[in-house]
Amino acid sequence: MKKRMKTPWLASLASVFLFVLHVACGGGDATGPTAPTAPAAPSPSPSPFGTVDAALVGTWVGPIDGSGGPATTTLVLRANGTMTASGDIPFYNPPASGTWGVSGTQFRASGRAGVALSITFEATVAGNTMSGTWVGSNGTLGTFSATKQ
Repeated sequence: MKKRMKTPWLASLASVFLFVLHVACGGGDATGPTAPTAPAAPSPSPSPFGTVDAALVGTWVGPIDGSGGPATTTLVLRANGTMTASGDIPFYNPPASGTWGVSGTQFRASGRAGVALSITFEATVAGNTMSGTWVGSNGTLGTFSATKQ
């Protein structure tokens, strides 16, 4: 009678196959199961005017002058790069809504007021104050300054 030879290598090969299949199906690796990773938080859209500086986020109030006469303006700068700008007399309303950013000490914002008018603000920032100019797409223009509240 012929003796049958045992094949331990076949059992080893089957074990390796099952291990690889287990890992490939998400069961983990030799160190244990893998924890699911949280999706990365979406990064804010970059402003076309530079970065959004967290130190500038908030409400800014100050005098505005120009084509509409003197008034007080309020700029609300948000962390997501959006802003609103309004004045305390009818000429400077409806409020402009748009985007803002800074490059170094140069602040720039642009938005729409009403249906057709776009307004651009440019200013130099120094700490909690800024001063500069504004220009409307209809030819209106002037100066403004504001202090962070």
